[in-house]
Amino acid sequence: MKPVWIKYYGLIPMTRFGYLTTLAAVAGFAFVAVLAAAVLGTMPPLDTMWSRQHHLPGPGIGVWFYNYMYWFILACLVAQVIDTWTTLHTFAKKEAAQRAQLEKEWERLDEGEGYQPPDEHIRPR
Repeated sequence: MKPVWIKYYGLIPMTRFGYLTTLAAVAGFAFVAVLAAAVLGTMPPLDTMWSRQHHLPGPGIGVWFYNYMYWFILACLVAQVIDTWTTLHTFAKKEAAQRAQLEKEWERLDEGEGYQPPDEHIRPR
């Protein structure tokens, strides 16, 4: 069976293997980036999620991002889980459709309606 291709976000053609490989590479990069920021001391304290004790005062997007960074990361993780689930579901639907099409074609050929090509996995002797 040939690999199923989808257009990710309607723009990028990908196979399931390509999608999972890209997902693993990006997840690894994100993990290393967050780990590096934590080691360098640029991450806010974890209690900024539930208390205002370590919030930075003042307006601005940078202050807001610092104060709510963990909520932002959590929202991004939830969005990524939803995106991954829907993408894998799309792959599953396309693979099922391809399997059904192949079954239909083999049934048609079994009924003698046409030339039955040799199975690609069996070598002729």
